[in-house]
Amino acid sequence: MFLRPLCFVWAAVCLAIFTWSAPAQETPSSSPVIRLDRALVIESIGRSGRAAVHTDTLEARIVAGQWQAPNAGETVRAASGIERKWEWASADKDGQLTERALRGGYVYWPVNSAAEKVMILEAAGHSLVYVNGQIRAGDPYQFGYVRLPVLLRAGTNDFLFQCSRGRLRAQLTTPTGPVMFSAADNTLPDIVPGDKGPLWGAVVVVNATTHSMPVALRAKDANFQPQTANLPPFGIKKMPFLLARPDVDEPGDCRITLELAYPDEGQERRIQSQITLRVRRPDQTCKRTFVSAIDDSVQYYAVNPACPTRLPAPPPALFLSLHGAGVEAIGQADACSPKTWGYLVCPTNRRPFGFDWEDWGRWDALEVLALAEARFHVDPARVYLTGHSMGGHGTWQLGALFPSLFAAIGPSAGWISFASYVRPNRSETTNTAANPVQKMLERSAAACNTLLMSSNYLEQGVYILHGSADDNVPVSQARQMREVLSRFHHDFVYYEQPGAGHWWDASDEPGADCTDWAPMFDFFARHVIPSDQELRRVQFVTVNPAVSSHCHWVVIAAQLRCLEPSAVDVRCDPGKQRLVGTTANVTRLWLGLPSLTPGKPLTVDLDGQRIENISWPQSVASSLSADLPDGEPGIWLDRGDGNWRISSAPSPALKSPRRSGPFRQAFANHMIFVYGTHGTSEENAWALDKARYDSETFWYRGNGAVELMSDTAFLEGERQRQPSQTSAPRRNVILYGHAESNSAWPILLADSPVQVHRGSVRIGSRELDGENLACLFLQPYPKSDTALVGVVTGSGLPGLRLTDRLPYFLSGAGFPDCLVISTAMLDKGIGGIRAAGFFGQDWKVDTGEFAWDSDSSQGPQ
Repeated sequence: MFLRPLCFVWAAVCLAIFTWSAPAQETPSSSPVIRLDRALVIESIGRSGRAAVHTDTLEARIVAGQWQAPNAGETVRAASGIERKWEWASADKDGQLTERALRGGYVYWPVNSAAEKVMILEAAGHSLVYVNGQIRAGDPYQFGYVRLPVLLRAGTNDFLFQCSRGRLRAQLTTPTGPVMFSAADNTLPDIVPGDKGPLWGAVVVVNATTHSMPVALRAKDANFQPQTANLPPFGIKKMPFLLARPDVDEPGDCRITLELAYPDEGQERRIQSQITLRVRRPDQTCKRTFVSAIDDSVQYYAVNPACPTRLPAPPPALFLSLHGAGVEAIGQADACSPKTWGYLVCPTNRRPFGFDWEDWGRWDALEVLALAEARFHVDPARVYLTGHSMGGHGTWQLGALFPSLFAAIGPSAGWISFASYVRPNRSETTNTAANPVQKMLERSAAACNTLLMSSNYLEQGVYILHGSADDNVPVSQARQMREVLSRFHHDFVYYEQPGAGHWWDASDEPGADCTDWAPMFDFFARHVIPSDQELRRVQFVTVNPAVSSHCHWVVIAAQLRCLEPSAVDVRCDPGKQRLVGTTANVTRLWLGLPSLTPGKPLTVDLDGQRIENISWPQSVASSLSADLPDGEPGIWLDRGDGNWRISSAPSPALKSPRRSGPFRQAFANHMIFVYGTHGTSEENAWALDKARYDSETFWYRGNGAVELMSDTAFLEGERQRQPSQTSAPRRNVILYGHAESNSAWPILLADSPVQVHRGSVRIGSRELDGENLACLFLQPYPKSDTALVGVVTGSGLPGLRLTDRLPYFLSGAGFPDCLVISTAMLDKGIGGIRAAGFFGQDWKVDTGEFAWDSDSSQGPQ
């Protein structure tokens, strides 16, 4: 809780006479605007980065409920001995506060209000803000579209901004009504005459009231059912809507009216907003929209269409092109010239900065790839991957993770990984951490480690492109990859443009050379993906089968040690009707049989062990993994007892490529956030605030539209499911609260090996005591073969608050299957981690791997 001091010693009062400044006041107007023009600032008093662990002395006070509004000249001392001082700073004439202290520091802005009322906070430059103690999302990239309803109480209101990039702009404005459109962040399709299929769009809707608000949105002239949502108090949601295709033939603009309905004092109120859609010719670049399976949000991808010069044309190629940081997908498409022999398709990474083409950015690229392949009827053997800058990193990443999806890749100005780009002096190929807990955290981020999977590039041609004078991504990144590939790869080209910087164009041809380099596309034209029947040998490495499990006719389904490299090298010998190979860190795999004779017995030689007279499989591949080829014959092998044996398809209750950890894997599959309402008033307030903050953060970082739901509403929905629906696919649930505060806990987590109550966290047979423990973990959804339950919980208010700023939506940060953190982390860093680990294949603790701090009671390892 944020508390203003009630009294001061005489010396402090004397000091305040000279340092106190009145809070910002309302201006006498029918629509007042309160601008931040003067505020207290303090430099960072902690350390943070792309990691689960951080330190922060001010956050420690907030978590403990001991934060008080500061005074100018007041000193804050960290546990390390570092001291920082609160000082006044003023905004410039444009209303922007620019201070070195804002690179990781805080801004305190007191605002006076004559009465309680709702206003809209419009701010940019901050990572987050506490409004009278409630955490709300920020706008670190200064996009300018974050406009959040907040409640001002009568008297002084505390706004505490945490900033990261040295600048802040903030003002409070009056909402136009209890429910309103926020038009600054629309996701809209382009109209292409002659196209077919649904037209989806999305706009931000704001609930500027103190209670939940049911709303219904539709395009006014479209004969479709409205899209509905129940917005939480002070909540926002980017709501989808379905459009009828306008009858237009010529390029230009097309205006559509949206209508939003909501209840107000027993009446149905309606408000309208106009949107403008572009009308594009079939040969022009355009934006196409779709509904994502991650969170049911509307996303778009850009297309630069193929322009064949001869008809009929063969099936076109597809070039998946990944944009750089701060670039829109449509800008990436516009930066390339049209190709006569293929479609250039540009996913969004969910936002211009998004997720660095990792995690949800990677899922977005795969969603778009599947949609584009089906929509444009491309040649499946001619699919290519390229990207510039951050997109070059995405090219290295996706190429290593999914080697059989692309015939060739072309990273341009691409950095290899966070370890090489952000922390260039740190080794990426070896885990040097001495702390067992730190090792667990690093393993949980293993999918970010591109070099661990570099041998997968053998499946592709590689064209490396970089400017020799690049001052953004050093050319050393490209030269390092040239050195890595030269050790084993014989089909790659390295080209360094002399004197070129990060963005360059050396020719007069359409398109920018750094993204549209003609020799690279010529290189692509000489490569195709071999069919499974043509490929006799598969070499494949993965660090997590839930991220990447297959290459051609091989699927790695389970690991001996979670999130360490697993490898297979298997040859198919049709003459002897056998498969021969070796594995490392693999306990379950599936081998397809594309080149062997159907009906004849076969032999498997694996890791020096021979299994003979194997009957030809009668059934097709199991549906447990989306990666298994539909209808293709194959055999399962299991090494559970140390020796390989032929097995049946694994039980869906086990971890599999379709359902596994680590923690962030739960944030997918049409996820919903379920917050607890059965705890104390403080616990319930935290659960709603945290769920709302996470939804806002995922909207900002990932263009998301997550549904929020109380535990009571969730359970009512479960009770209303018809018997015929009991086996229907379940959505992933993110549960906020503990066993006493969230009534969905007994339904979803009764059999979980992790149980969190007030005052304790139990993991297997170990019990950790105290109210200062935060816990993140995931478990399978009961009676579902595919869904997951992710849990954000704590053993008391300090532990619950400690979860608020754990950066699980930040790419590069590792979170294992289960993580327990004490509030001591905010002072001690890694020393505040109590437990970290991975559940076993059966989702249990005693079959998994866990690391514990020295203070944890003894129990199974």
